Amino acid sequence: MKIKNLFSFTLTVVGLMLLLPSISISQKYDARPPVPVMSVNEFTAMMEQKAEDTLSNRQDGLKSTNRETQAVSTYQSIRIANGTLIHTPHPWSPEKNPLWIISADSTVRHLGVRLFGTDIQMDIEGIYLNTNPRDAISFHLDHVRDRIIYSQKNGNWIKAYGNNLENYNPGHYEFFNPKGMAVDINDTIYVADSDKGKIVKLVYNRGSASINYVTSFTISGMIHPVDIAIDQIGSLWNPSNPDSDRIWIAYEFSRKLVEIDRGGNIRRQITNCNPFKLQVDEQAGRLAYIDRSQNAFIVKGLKYLNTISTTTFDPVTSSLSCIGQDINNEWWVGDERMKIYHKFTESGQYLASYNGVGSPSGQFDSPVAISKSPYYKSGGTIYRSQYVFTSDR
Repeated sequence: MKIKNLFSFTLTVVGLMLLLPSISISQKYDARPPVPVMSVNEFTAMMEQKAEDTLSNRQDGLKSTNRETQAVSTYQSIRIANGTLIHTPHPWSPEKNPLWIISADSTVRHLGVRLFGTDIQMDIEGIYLNTNPRDAISFHLDHVRDRIIYSQKNGNWIKAYGNNLENYNPGHYEFFNPKGMAVDINDTIYVADSDKGKIVKLVYNRGSASINYVTSFTISGMIHPVDIAIDQIGSLWNPSNPDSDRIWIAYEFSRKLVEIDRGGNIRRQITNCNPFKLQVDEQAGRLAYIDRSQNAFIVKGLKYLNTISTTTFDPVTSSLSCIGQDINNEWWVGDERMKIYHKFTESGQYLASYNGVGSPSGQFDSPVAISKSPYYKSGGTIYRSQYVFTSDR
């Protein structure tokens, strides 16, 4: 197995800067106002009005959703107009390669809706089509609108898959609150469809630049899967025969991590944990995950599932949100509350924390998703990009 680097830069954010966390907390306690007293008739009238308002809001939301799905179905892709991409040279690149950021209001103008929901827990991954990083495809999982938004870094289009488009596009799978996504070297996309309790297998078609449904399946005892990651050790040695690959799934309600093969058969489990996000390092043989009950970043060895390191963060000042990995097999852990990324070695030793000072927005506002640096195969050579993709809510 030969793995080569694709030159670019590590994070698609601008001007990462060392941040030494220093937080002070102040609390102010005010006396509660007295609870107003109302009659039974007044209470009944208030509840009836609330019910009418709720029904009206739901109907308005349904109409908005119908407009949105019709627009996506009709156009299938959005042609980005001039001015909707922000061109920013990356300071670390000797060639000053531009960094393209899709502005959040671009889909408002084209579809009449925001690019993402406002209370979203996104996931993000990427596929490399060749050794040119500008041709990469990024995939954003939006659990609020039940869809995958995907676009080409060097293209002028944005497409959507899902979003309850079954009536408009019969080939689309209909998600129900999907939470986790993983992409492999063979352009296969796995999605943890949480509320349906299923794992969905899709494939990206390079010829048509579209996502196609393959199958979906359940696993014995799986309730509400919230994330998924692929151990591609088999594919990296023999991309045409990924049977020895393994897939890890985080079960929220069952409080465990489960390893399956490509056929959906359970191989191993890690119990007595509360996994929220996970990622796999197949080269170093590591499994990393965020334990929500501890607000901790945990790294285990894949061979024996032994705990290598545990880093716990104060839940008052910190809220871990995502895990990514760069070409150096170093972990990037998002912290939504502190608005930074924590960086760790492959074995989980803390290195530093970075914010986004110098980026177009001034800093990270809400880092909720970061990808694993993707692989690309060409003949007998496996390439790995130095790019990772990030989502800032």
